[in-house]
Amino acid sequence: MTVEMRRLEGDGYVQYAVGTSEPDVSMPPSDVIQWAEFRVHVYPSEVFTAATAGPIYDHYLANGSTVPAGLHLRQVDLGRSRFSQRRGRR
Repeated sequence: MTVEMRRLEGDGYVQYAVGTSEPDVSMPPSDVIQWAEFRVHVYPSEVFTAATAGPIYDHYLANGSTVPAGLHLRQVDLGRSRFSQRRGRR
């Protein structure tokens, strides 16, 4: 699974992929997470299990919409088709 967050910055919302470290963005994301007819391309450091994602969500809810210190936020451009797309389309 992947963990994402959206927060209000300036006059709009910005979406982030949460990771355990800063990914090497010189290469495209290598992992695909799929649900229903959707899929998301992420970096290996942005893949979580339910057990590792749970504490991130707990912290987010308990601490004013922030993630725990030490995690990396990668801004996601939702207009880019490589990130979030329906199955079979690019």
